[in-house]
Amino acid sequence: MQPDNPPLTDDALAERDVERLARGAGVTLFGRVFGKGVTFIGQIVLGRVLGPAAFGAYGLCDSVITIVTVVGPVGMNNGVIRFGARHWRTDPRQLSFVFFRSIWLAFAAGMALGLGFFLITPWLAEEVFARPELVPAFRLVAFAFPLIPGLRVAAAATRVSQRTLFSVLSEDITQPVIGLALFVVFILLGWGLLGALWASVLSFLIAFIVALGFLRRLFPNSNPFNFRGGLFDKELLLFSIPTTLTGVFSVLILQVDRFFVGHYLSAAELGVYQAVSQSAIAFAVILGAFNSIFAPMIADLYHSNDLPRLAQLYRISTKWGLYLALPMYVVICAAPGLVLLALFGAAYSGGTLPLVILSTGQLINVGTGALGFLLVMTGRQKTWMFITGVMLLLDLLLNILLTPRLGLTGSALATGMAVSGVNLVALFWVKSAMCLWPFDRRYLKGVLAAAASGVVGVALLSLSVSSPWVSLFLVVGGVAGTFGLVLVLSGLDPEDHLFLRQLRARLARLV
Repeated sequence: MQPDNPPLTDDALAERDVERLARGAGVTLFGRVFGKGVTFIGQIVLGRVLGPAAFGAYGLCDSVITIVTVVGPVGMNNGVIRFGARHWRTDPRQLSFVFFRSIWLAFAAGMALGLGFFLITPWLAEEVFARPELVPAFRLVAFAFPLIPGLRVAAAATRVSQRTLFSVLSEDITQPVIGLALFVVFILLGWGLLGALWASVLSFLIAFIVALGFLRRLFPNSNPFNFRGGLFDKELLLFSIPTTLTGVFSVLILQVDRFFVGHYLSAAELGVYQAVSQSAIAFAVILGAFNSIFAPMIADLYHSNDLPRLAQLYRISTKWGLYLALPMYVVICAAPGLVLLALFGAAYSGGTLPLVILSTGQLINVGTGALGFLLVMTGRQKTWMFITGVMLLLDLLLNILLTPRLGLTGSALATGMAVSGVNLVALFWVKSAMCLWPFDRRYLKGVLAAAASGVVGVALLSLSVSSPWVSLFLVVGGVAGTFGLVLVLSGLDPEDHLFLRQLRARLARLV
């Protein structure tokens, strides 16, 4: 007799992996593009309403929030996935312990960080930045410290089931939508900068509650409020310590430039750099869309010792991340001034070269794939910690040397080189130690498509169009259309057809 459920062949397993990656990436990409789009709209409005100087002050607060987003969870957003993957199919009781320890340790760490930050805000505002008016803004941000890591870990816990929808709804949609809605109300009430920060704090609170509700719905037999397992777990803590340091190093590499700009340069220049940084960071949306579903799959496949499937998924996710990022990079390189003029206005035109430099670093970040998750989810978090730590030191040194001399361009160069260095060193380490390499000749199609779309973008810039928005729309449409057309004419691989088919099906259900 044939077994009721015969084992899947290698080809069938590979096809299922690609389908799962495409479904998860489709949901996350839609959610993150939507959420980041909402956030970016808020940034544009703030930049225009507040002006460069006040927008620079908001940028410092936003950098603090970004740092807490990575540092606050103390590695538990990765730990809950790595250790939850062991138990979610078999042991609801142990899963409850993992959920409780991860979420509430992160929340407690956030409270401690928030208290410390609240106490040092006068020193930061008056001594470091020489702007006493920042004290109330910094102190208001401190109230978000426990909410941000709580939200991040609770949202990550929902991805243990390898379903990304609930994480996207809570972290990527609820928080920015509520934040923008409250921001509009508070701005209309005339609350200005403090109104924008109040909107952020309240949006994190609401999104955290939503994430906890989704967690109970996904895992009805697991209780994130289960105190019986105790708060501390040696293995989880040993995992979280280097992971936390890695998070600290990684986020500082991306954010420390703004603090150097705030210290060395004027408030208006800080506002320009904030606008540039927000434009360049859009690349992280693409990488995050793939990483959010790829991370639990890495943990699952590694625990199953199925490295061939892991290697294939790494290659496919990296290739499609690069395909999605290249058109955006071409637009920025072809028309950086137009991008800043259309989005933020003429006051921000001084950031064109820094925008190109930061975007180059982010393209390398996307184009090398989920290196951090490959190391962390396979127990090599100390290696990732060492790489990011060394590159952070390089970033600090370069910022000290270059920012006073070259201004915004110097700070962008320091950050761009550090981001590129992290990913290139990790790329070759993963190749040497894990025999994983995402690149092959199939990537040449993407290079050809980028070159062709760049020619079209430059040609469209020569058209006489009065509105910068219309001109930017034409360039974006021409570049994206040419890139896609050349890619299709070059011939898609079978895995690409499967990926696109699943991606279209998932996006069709969402819209």
